[in-house]
Amino acid sequence: MPCPYFFPLTQSSREADAAPHWPLLARWGGSCHAQPAMHHLATEQLHGCNFGYAATCSRLPTDRTADRSSFQVVRRRSDGLQVAFSLERDHLPVAHGTLLYDLGTATWRVSHPDPILQRQAECYLSEYVASSTFP
Repeated sequence: MPCPYFFPLTQSSREADAAPHWPLLARWGGSCHAQPAMHHLATEQLHGCNFGYAATCSRLPTDRTADRSSFQVVRRRSDGLQVAFSLERDHLPVAHGTLLYDLGTATWRVSHPDPILQRQAECYLSEYVASSTFP
């Protein structure tokens, strides 16, 4: 459940991150986009970037839509994967939907218009596919 303002860029090594269950299935470093004029690098000190409900983060706007985002593969077929997403604020859902990834062409048939949410879905799915076997 990463922060909805977290734009993941690079994955850290798997060996160092084996213990916790990461929301994007791995620990990612990236940028904080809570304040568009300032893109802060997400480091160890910004633990809430990888784990949502970052409501205590001083950079979050007070008029934000969500505190966290989450992803789950809900349908798995030989030709594609349907990924559900949801956004929450104060532990209540505020938005949800599905995205569709075509395994044959390695492209998104249905993507999200928000580039941050889309990038989070891409990172989640890349780890899901890397750790799965398909029929």
